[in-house]
Amino acid sequence: MPAQRSSTANGDGRLLNYRANIHYLGNPMALTPLAATLVSSAKSAAVSKVQAFVKQKVIERWSRYRAERFFESFLDEVAKQADDRYQSASLDDLLDRLDAEDESTSTLFDAYRRVCLSASRDVGPRIIGLLTAVVVLENRSATGGEERMFQAAELLTDADFAELVEYTRAKQEKLSTEQGEQFAQHGYVSYVVDERVDEVKTTQGHFASVSPPNLGEVLGIWGLRLNALCLIYEDRRERFRIENADSERYRDEDMHVRTITDYVVTTREYHRLVALAERAIASL
Repeated sequence: MPAQRSSTANGDGRLLNYRANIHYLGNPMALTPLAATLVSSAKSAAVSKVQAFVKQKVIERWSRYRAERFFESFLDEVAKQADDRYQSASLDDLLDRLDAEDESTSTLFDAYRRVCLSASRDVGPRIIGLLTAVVVLENRSATGGEERMFQAAELLTDADFAELVEYTRAKQEKLSTEQGEQFAQHGYVSYVVDERVDEVKTTQGHFASVSPPNLGEVLGIWGLRLNALCLIYEDRRERFRIENADSERYRDEDMHVRTITDYVVTTREYHRLVALAERAIASL
């Protein structure tokens, strides 16, 4: 009988240990100090591995890729400008000239920083390279308009640039002769983005206010970004007229008619950006 009680007691002990282990497995907060140390070490190793992956395979890889696109277009534009300005100078001579000018090296540094952070993989870095070459070869700082172009090249994606170029080409093809002449003279133009007609009876005498169109919906995200950078801006024109009652048109009262036309007005820098985007896309 005592032996039997001993066996039962041992069995109960194993059962308690088993239940305790199940409790630890089901409740991480109840891990033993040794188990907690092992879990912590495993997490640290996993975090280090992910950090190394992101640094080497993501950040370094795509930063290097963007930098290569930048240097390709920068050197192409430097060589092109050299043919026009310094026919007898070699590329090494031109780079030595840039190295001796603090303004140029500072501009290159700012451009490289923008390239590494650009949302675009291909087009944006190439635009930055083309524009940077023009600025540094003239040994000057970027103008306010060029700074906004640099920011646009940093913020817009490749898809944004493709939509921007396509939209601008379509609108330019539809310009009237008069609009084309104005564009040639001033370097900017107005594109119609929305038009609506409202009517009210003359006895009512007022029109409800109308919100401007959402550029994000009409143009795309690139429209909102360029508007924020003052590369484009919105304009609205309202025209009013009175249409008399006309039984043949089933109009039994005089009506006030309002026509609202909303425009996107471009800038010189906008069209310069589009031209650079076209060159960048063509070189892909």
